[in-house]
Amino acid sequence: MPVWDVFSKRGKPLPDTYFYNSLPEALRNQVLRIWGRTFDKYNIGPKYEHIKEIVCSEHGLMHLSGMPDAGADVVQCLLICQDVPLVLDVLAAR
Repeated sequence: MPVWDVFSKRGKPLPDTYFYNSLPEALRNQVLRIWGRTFDKYNIGPKYEHIKEIVCSEHGLMHLSGMPDAGADVVQCLLICQDVPLVLDVLAAR
């Protein structure tokens, strides 16, 4: 089983200019639009399953946001989740 390099497990000190206790709504929306253009254009729907599997496995979760569909679960997590390291893991999963 591979070991994934997720944000919450890196534990590196960060410069003072970065804030990891909140993610702006505009950033979340921009990421979602970029995903929509790339995932849909190149038919990468299974990518949502892959992201969900990695992040749920690393955090010991069954769902990211409680949605049954992997795509909806990942998108809802990105849009509404207040657990910033979890959302950053969703963004970093590949």
